[in-house]
Amino acid sequence: MENPYFQLTLDFNRGRLRALLSSGQAVVAHRLAIMSKDGDWILREDREALEHTLQTLARRDRFSLRSTSVAKCSKKLSTASGGN
Repeated sequence: MENPYFQLTLDFNRGRLRALLSSGQAVVAHRLAIMSKDGDWILREDREALEHTLQTLARRDRFSLRSTSVAKCSKKLSTASGGN
C-alpha cells in the first residue's frame, strides 16, 4: 500500500525542493514507526513554494481552497518574512 503522505511530498517537490516531510510521517519514512495519523511538512519560505503547495492541495479534491486562499496566504508570508 502506497503512503499518501510520501506521494504528496513528491508532488509538493515536483520541479524543485519546496517541502520536507516532518514529525510522525518522517519517523515512518525512516522505518522507526509503522504508522502516523497525520502529515506535517516544513515549507521553503518563499511565495512560489506556498503557491505551488496550495495549488497541489486544491487539485486533490479532498481540500476545498477558495481562489483567494493563495493570495491571502502569500500576503501573510510576505508580511511575516519582512516583505521578501
